[in-house]
Amino acid sequence: MSKFVICAQHFVKDGAMESWLRLARANSAASLKEPRVERFDVLVDRGDKNRALLYEIYESHAAWLEHCEQPHFKTFVDGVKD
Repeated sequence: MSKFVICAQHFVKDGAMESWLRLARANSAASLKEPRVERFDVLVDRGDKNRALLYEIYESHAAWLEHCEQPHFKTFVDGVKD
């Protein structure tokens, strides 16, 4: 079975990085407790204070779909809409 990798680039509004990071780190910590999540990194671009990346590795595409149904994922998505 193939791994499933997500590289989600985020462009964060001025002044919102602290809030974004709080939500992203909470999502990462909870995601890593899921049995089929292998990696979930939160990265910030040192050269651009408004740019960040989520690097995620899942056991499979199905594992990622399960992740997308988790309450912590939905909290993150709802919290960073703007």
